Amino acid sequence: MAPTTRSTPVVEKSDDNASEITLADVMQSLNTIIANQIVHTEKISDLDNRMTAIENVVFTDEKKDVRKAPTSRTSHDEPSSSSIEPGQRDPLTMPGKPGSTFTKSRTFMAPYGSPGPRGPNNLLIFSEPHVDRESRKSWPAHNLNSAYIQWLWTYWCELIAESDLLISHLDCRNGNKPFRSGLRPINKTSDIGNLSLLHLIQATLVQEGTFYELWPQRVQHLFQGDFAQVRSFCMTHRPTWPMTVEAILQILHLSNNLRSPVDAFVAFRSGFPLQSQQQNS
Repeated sequence: MAPTTRSTPVVEKSDDNASEITLADVMQSLNTIIANQIVHTEKISDLDNRMTAIENVVFTDEKKDVRKAPTSRTSHDEPSSSSIEPGQRDPLTMPGKPGSTFTKSRTFMAPYGSPGPRGPNNLLIFSEPHVDRESRKSWPAHNLNSAYIQWLWTYWCELIAESDLLISHLDCRNGNKPFRSGLRPINKTSDIGNLSLLHLIQATLVQEGTFYELWPQRVQHLFQGDFAQVRSFCMTHRPTWPMTVEAILQILHLSNNLRSPVDAFVAFRSGFPLQSQQQNS
């Protein structure tokens, strides 16, 4: 007789055992979410206030820097300026902007402590036979951002300082090549294009990539006639390029031709002939 099998009935779970979600539970969850949002909102507001305070401080400092009056050099001493980094130009002597003091109302006199043999009014002495070799070692130190360079920029803002050049582009072997032919020499002080010729010579020196200390020796043959003293000065004292430029400006100043390009432009606009033209006629 086969055993009888009894099937166990499946007991379904009723929902009565499950926990019921009441309205109080829903409200408690909403209150928790709202509380968390309030905390995050307060943190964001606090962070925003901090950022606003920082921005106010930065903008206030910038306004103070802009409103701060630039200090001009009234002394001819050689100060050590901490506000201008090496290789940077004084904003008062940037090309296209006037100098700290108008050059027409000043005497052409380099700052005290400038390189080179000096005489009365701190002018360069071209015919000095004695060469101070120990003093000459310190001349290249003035090629960077110094009061001497800043002073030269007030008269000729196109002057290239040593810090304006890229060392990686320079090569001493370029000094063995013939200098560019066809350049007009600087000859007469009465020529209103002297500074343009000087600018062209300097541009050629930059293009050929020779070292800065070789520039005066590369172009000394272009100083002729009224500027023959500059050629002798380059041969005897081996000056730096800024000193060579100063020598040219000094000769133009002593011959009352330093402002001749400006005078020629004024005469052209006004319709009156130059004094030199009146004398020739």
